[in-house]
Amino acid sequence: MLVRLLLAGFVAQVLVGALTYLLVTVFGGGPRLHRRSSATLERASTPRVVLTNLAVPLVAVPAPTALHVVGWALLGSCYGGFVLLALRAGSNVGAFRILPRSPQRDTSSPRQ
Repeated sequence: MLVRLLLAGFVAQVLVGALTYLLVTVFGGGPRLHRRSSATLERASTPRVVLTNLAVPLVAVPAPTALHVVGWALLGSCYGGFVLLALRAGSNVGAFRILPRSPQRDTSSPRQ
């Protein structure tokens, strides 16, 4: 059981690390938006990694239920935070636009 949880934590961290760089590429938008999306995804990355590394042993070791709940809450907040940051980075570049933009009306000349 312990090895499975540690392996799952390792895989999750590698996945988040890879997505941090791959999502920016998928979103596109040129160098300026690339830097902006990267900065959004990397926001508070060190505390998220540290909290994840603290939470995995809390979940993995046989301990009282309260420690397991704290561990799962830390893991959920760290990975949930990444999902929210990914959504925000995508919305910064317009990656989640469902409806096409409406054409801009020309207001410079009066209509006849």
